Amino acid sequence: IEQLFQVAFQIRLTKWKYKYGRQITPKRLEEQEIIIEKINVNYEDMIKSLTPKVKPTIDIKENKKIKKFRVEDICLIKKKTAIPQNAISLGGKVPYVTTSSMNNGVSEFADEDPNFKGKCISVAMNGSVGEVFFQVDDFITSGDNAVLTLKAGYNPYLLFFIGSLIRKHKWRYNYYRKMSLDKLKNLKLPMPMKDDKIDEDYIKEIVRDSYG
Repeated sequence: IEQLFQVAFQIRLTKWKYKYGRQITPKRLEEQEIIIEKINVNYEDMIKSLTPKVKPTIDIKENKKIKKFRVEDICLIKKKTAIPQNAISLGGKVPYVTTSSMNNGVSEFADEDPNFKGKCISVAMNGSVGEVFFQVDDFITSGDNAVLTLKAGYNPYLLFFIGSLIRKHKWRYNYYRKMSLDKLKNLKLPMPMKDDKIDEDYIKEIVRDSYG
């Protein structure tokens, strides 16, 4: 079962190659290269250790007032160029965030100066398009990622909430239909409201109570 998990995961990483007009075939599947690592993992124990023990307790108010905001109404959106990944000095402590869907998008740790501060979210515009991660530490990333911070000041719960909503739209995009900056800016997100303002207390409850 350990090997099957590895095979399934590696096949899933290449799903961007396929779509309705270019479907996966037995021949293409047979030719895919798979790396099997020798590991000793008890998956049942691992799942039990990672599964939260506390179930959600929040009472989701279905009649909550909702208003849609464009991403750029709430967030500052920036893109910057960076040292190419194959030219960076490795061995440091600064995460190099790419458009990977694994490890929070981090592919390397560089001995370079970061070009973005942490406490923000990164959105992949290329590669694993629409993948969203919360970046804790200062990091390096290229123009393939958009970096979002809140206009109203740092609020981790609101950032997690916004990141989750953006991620739900990733099905719209793939390697051949990338997300542009304009599409991200104008993406409309439904936000719970209170007294004509975004209900940040309610969002905080949702995020803190989210199972897993």
